Amino acid sequence: MTNNTNALAFVEKCKTLRELKNIIDNAQAQLAAGKDVATAQKVHDAALGRYWEMSAAKHGAGAAIDQALWTALHAYEYLKGQEKGKTSRATYLRRKISQTDIVTAVSGSVLKGGKTSGLQALRDMGRLDASFEAVVVKYADSFAPEVVAAANRTLAELG
Repeated sequence: MTNNTNALAFVEKCKTLRELKNIIDNAQAQLAAGKDVATAQKVHDAALGRYWEMSAAKHGAGAAIDQALWTALHAYEYLKGQEKGKTSRATYLRRKISQTDIVTAVSGSVLKGGKTSGLQALRDMGRLDASFEAVVVKYADSFAPEVVAAANRTLAELG
């Protein structure tokens, strides 16, 4: 990787998911090779976060909570895809979203609890901020108290 500042600035200027995917792949290669690990990790995390945000933006969510939930959904799907080695979609949750709305669908998911592999992966990356549970806690006024309690419980269990 070149200069940390230049690389992070380039991430912010990316206009396509393909550009970001290339940066993510390059950073992963740098990490695997043990080259400039600190910079590669920062660039990887920044590009990945931007990738999730840009993916979520395709849904045209106007409210900040909807945008945050779509970002969390894309983070989950991305990590599941990495785990499986192929594209992965949360089809059940997406079906629920199409039948109701994203807040209602995510509420049901959070109420089920459990530490999914996607949630574990986010924890391992230090990115629990990209989880449904974190979004629920951040926008607690938009969720039923039992949903917020379930989110807090799950996050506490994850440490």
